[in-house]
Amino acid sequence: MRTLNGSCRVGFLVVVLVLPWSAGGGCGSGKEATDAGLVEDGAGRSETGEGPDGTEADASGAEGRMDLHVPDGGPSDAAADSAVIHLPESPVVPVLLSDSLPAAVEGLAFDGKGSLFLGGVDGKVYRMDAAGNVEAYVDLLPVEEGVLAGTAGLAHGPDGALYVCRYSANRVERVLLGDSPEVEVFLDGIVAPNTLLFDSEGSLWFTSSGSQTDGEPGYVGRLDAEGHPEVVVPDVVYANGLAFSPDGAVLYFTSTDPGSLLKAELDDQGAPGPVEVVCDSKDLAVADGLAVSPDGTVFVAGFGTGTLYAWTGNDLVGVAKDPSGLGIVGIASLAWGQGEGFSPTALYVTNLVKPVLAVVELGL
Repeated sequence: MRTLNGSCRVGFLVVVLVLPWSAGGGCGSGKEATDAGLVEDGAGRSETGEGPDGTEADASGAEGRMDLHVPDGGPSDAAADSAVIHLPESPVVPVLLSDSLPAAVEGLAFDGKGSLFLGGVDGKVYRMDAAGNVEAYVDLLPVEEGVLAGTAGLAHGPDGALYVCRYSANRVERVLLGDSPEVEVFLDGIVAPNTLLFDSEGSLWFTSSGSQTDGEPGYVGRLDAEGHPEVVVPDVVYANGLAFSPDGAVLYFTSTDPGSLLKAELDDQGAPGPVEVVCDSKDLAVADGLAVSPDGTVFVAGFGTGTLYAWTGNDLVGVAKDPSGLGIVGIASLAWGQGEGFSPTALYVTNLVKPVLAVVELGL
């Protein structure tokens, strides 16, 4: 077990982009962040769908709610090399792969073998197949009384294990997969670990969202060569989503409050350079998870607006409004489909407010 005094894998596809519809202004590229999103009080979080101000997220129906359409199926892995990803001219109509999960989930991770693992707010890991069938896979370790049991980010490691953020328990757990899965503490003392990411060398990167109660800022961290956690990007208010550019040369991450997409270029030793603000639009209020397409387009989960956004390098684009289709906010984590039956050109989207899993197909 390691202590501190925090996978997203994207296949390489041929990409074609279509001129998208705009989500609004307020974004700038290349501006250096002097405080990397620092404010005195970061955004709050709860497993009941509360926003940063403590108000409950709206779970009622919304005007203009999208009708759901379930297609016959997505492309298989065999088509991945020739698949095309488009940014739409109008919002994509999402599909609900499941609208009745046993619990709301945040983190998700594909094993590439036909299973999708989901981390529930109830302290369980669930396993889903491409048809939407879901089963409780394993109970995670108990937490202290008064500590929320839920999970945050999930990632499969190069050792074949599943790594799970226990946000409120301040630790990362490792699940040894198999017919009788075993759970152990991997990292302890990480304040509010939120997202996990393995790089091409197998090194683990993570975000710590910090403590709003104690005024402790968040940060981006990784394990050093000896396997000890170190802070590599300090003082990021409510650090949350995390993703690499396709060539691994740029690290993207979100600051949930006030809502910013940030980046840092990595040097030859993999150390992040100065932090730059990519986009700090009000549309990114309560920015959450990230995913990057092979052409470098950065997709952002807008928890506070219920919108999936894309940063094209010049504009912030709304791709899918309310991917749950239920008129609610709360979209949290994003991942490209992997494995038999899952679409490699679709983003699978979790929701921390309702027990649903949405699919936004971009290989249109």
